Amino acid sequence: MLDLLANAIVSGLLLGGFYAAVTVGLSIAFGMLEIVNIAHPTFVMLGSFVAYAANLAWGLDPILAGIVAAPFFYALGAVLYRVYHLSFEQHGQDSLRGLVFFFGIMFIAEVALILIFGVDYRLVETPSSTTGWSRRPIPGRASRSDSSACRPGSSSRSSSRSS
Repeated sequence: MLDLLANAIVSGLLLGGFYAAVTVGLSIAFGMLEIVNIAHPTFVMLGSFVAYAANLAWGLDPILAGIVAAPFFYALGAVLYRVYHLSFEQHGQDSLRGLVFFFGIMFIAEVALILIFGVDYRLVETPSSTTGWSRRPIPGRASRSDSSACRPGSSSRSSSRSS
């Protein structure tokens, strides 16, 4: 019972930290730079798929993949801001055109992700997602090395309790 409580607390803190990071990015774009970047959530989703692809191709942990990809996304954001600034702000055009610019980027990125990855949910498996705090397998969760838990009719509880 305490394992479930600890898992819920850690999951809540991690999800809250994720929401806080996204909110800081939106606050900077909307508040300080006065840019209505509605494509911001799309770049969060793009970063998630980059971490998924790195995990799938090289077995890289998603958190490490995010740290490795951060400079590339910074450069992408800097280039997009530069294009936005040179095209709209420098010429004194209204903000509606900038909104359309970011809406177009959002649409193109989302359609590209749908064409590449599809619309199904994805699961990233890491060693920390199949083991608990004491590095024992979590009951009911099959690890990659536990092939008997993937077969129909086999009980994953009996194989995870024996270790």
